[in-house]
Amino acid sequence: MTEENLASNDSEIFDNDSFLLGGGLTQSGLLTLGENLIANSLLGRVATSGNLVELDLGATDGSEKVVGILIYPIDATVANKNCQYYYSGEFNKSLVNWPASVDTDAEKEAVFDGSPIVLKTPE
Repeated sequence: MTEENLASNDSEIFDNDSFLLGGGLTQSGLLTLGENLIANSLLGRVATSGNLVELDLGATDGSEKVVGILIYPIDATVANKNCQYYYSGEFNKSLVNWPASVDTDAEKEAVFDGSPIVLKTPE
């Protein structure tokens, strides 16, 4: 596997400062072929492959549990792509990009239960 730039060019700057409120521990992962996600999307991990996909509460393959929040937009529609994601920290809850499977306030509150990810409203 080769390293690749996560920005589309050397001069691109991605500003995610208003989303990250504190902490912000990151990891790298492999976004599964077919995914095309915007920044701040919630990620799950498929247990059999270890690859990341958009969180899907209706799934039964491991991707129904949140493992992190995507830092940068990533288009993996033609191939698996390396990505970076937050697995811990405090984040602006109004800037989360919720997947379609998380559509109630109760689900939004429960999705991070037991996770080191905390959503807050900035002061």
